[in-house]
Amino acid sequence: MKIKMSRKGGAIAQKARLELESKTGKSVVTGDNFLPPEKQVKKLKKSKK
Repeated sequence: MKIKMSRKGGAIAQKARLELESKTGKSVVTGDNFLPPEKQVKKLKKSKK
């Protein structure tokens, strides 16, 4: 259920982005407006007590 709803939301967002890009003639997604990948955080191993 959640997967279907998120795919529908993604499809709506894609349609809106493509429509905006066609009206403005400019790309919405650029190298200046994206979030960089998160830093990898090392996880500590659980020690046996």
